[in-house]
Amino acid sequence: MEQTPPTKTPPADIDRLEQSASNVLAATFGSLEEVPVPVRIGEIAKESGVQVKAGEFEHPDVSGMYLRDERTIYVDLDDEVNRQAFTIAHELGHHYLHADKHKEVYFRHFSEQLNFEDKQQEREANWFAACLLMPRHAMLRAWSDTKETRELAHTFEVSQTAIYYRLTELGLAA
Repeated sequence: MEQTPPTKTPPADIDRLEQSASNVLAATFGSLEEVPVPVRIGEIAKESGVQVKAGEFEHPDVSGMYLRDERTIYVDLDDEVNRQAFTIAHELGHHYLHADKHKEVYFRHFSEQLNFEDKQQEREANWFAACLLMPRHAMLRAWSDTKETRELAHTFEVSQTAIYYRLTELGLAA
């Protein structure tokens, strides 16, 4: 199953999301130059004080959830590893970006029936996840080595679709 990429157009505040993800990466690995590729998302969750557990969801459109009070992310046991990584990164986006919100439970799902604020938060969490799993500096370095999206997807352990959107946002692909 293909992981869901960020929405086609990055939010206007992509720089803020990029900076937030970079701060998390630097705090976890010491500096941006020390970030391993593929990014070890489990290590980031652990350093963030967030547990990750796998389970099954009743609703087929739900691939993950973050329980703020428990500081726990749940991912769908049946999802591919790449999708689980994106889901964990997405839920970490809620952990870092939406700490000021009163919402205690976040679900990563694909429903179009979300209200405006929820859609905006989901969109931000998707872009945060993309920035976390495909850091700007690492993407620029990898792009200079190869222009093959399949190889980049393999290197970063994300879908080719996610690579495409990230390259587009970075101005490297049309």
